[in-house]
Amino acid sequence: MHICEGLLPLPHAAAWWAVSAPFVVASALTLRKSWTDGSPEERTLQKLSAVLIFALTCVPIPIPGIGVTAHMCATPVVGLILSPLKVIFPTLVALLIQALFLGHGGLSSLGANVFTLGVVGPFAAWTICRVLLKMKLPAAVAIACACGAADALVYLTDAGMVSLALASKAHFMHWFCLVLAALAPVQIPLAVMESLVSVSLVKALSSRCEALVPAKLRIGVLAVPANAVALVLFLAMVFASMQAIAQAAPYQGVDDLLYGALPRTAHSWMPWLEHNSELETSFFTIAGLVSGFFVGTLWERLRRTAASK
Repeated sequence: MHICEGLLPLPHAAAWWAVSAPFVVASALTLRKSWTDGSPEERTLQKLSAVLIFALTCVPIPIPGIGVTAHMCATPVVGLILSPLKVIFPTLVALLIQALFLGHGGLSSLGANVFTLGVVGPFAAWTICRVLLKMKLPAAVAIACACGAADALVYLTDAGMVSLALASKAHFMHWFCLVLAALAPVQIPLAVMESLVSVSLVKALSSRCEALVPAKLRIGVLAVPANAVALVLFLAMVFASMQAIAQAAPYQGVDDLLYGALPRTAHSWMPWLEHNSELETSFFTIAGLVSGFFVGTLWERLRRTAASK
């Protein structure tokens, strides 16, 4: 989801900005109306969702056996809970902060990244989930399948954008197959993780503040413990990677590794904050601490609100 600076030529970058702009404006207007007319619980949930998008899209998850880290999307499940249109503006803000301070993505490619993560992810999950629910599948299964598929579609769209940008250097399908071959071993386990975490979030919200979850998406307390499965999978990935991390350099992000190896089509015509590895680590640490504080505070506020009712 983090196409880097200089990979998209100026016309492509401008075109994706133009495509994303109407969605961002519509999202901002929708959020403004919801903020004015919505309940305190809804406003708290919107804040919590924005923090989750920022946190989950910058937390690196090591992929054992491949030697890279990757990030979950988070926007698919937030789109299911809030509605896809309410996800786009918070995604823009999260990606802008990451581009400026964490070295993820870029300013010229921000329009493209907003489109993949903020538009494709939530709208794909919303559409797939509605179809699966109409097929009478359990809510947990529908959410898991929709969010996992949406995660894959985000990166599939990324691959298409990058391949289109590089089409002047080789055939489109050459780059498309190359990027997909590089992303597939990473995104398959990440899609599974996305599915489990998404079910866990909806299940937790259903038990804490049921009224904020659409009726068709509510998951009972006795549903499959996806949170435990997700935690076990995450710990297994970390422990499986520890030996490789100890013996070699720390894992590099798949976005940086893949996109950094592709030929540039433009200069970094929009500057962004330069940093070294130590500064990047500091930014990640601060971002994690701040995100954790806000997630905990907002979740506790939701819990107290539900308990008082």
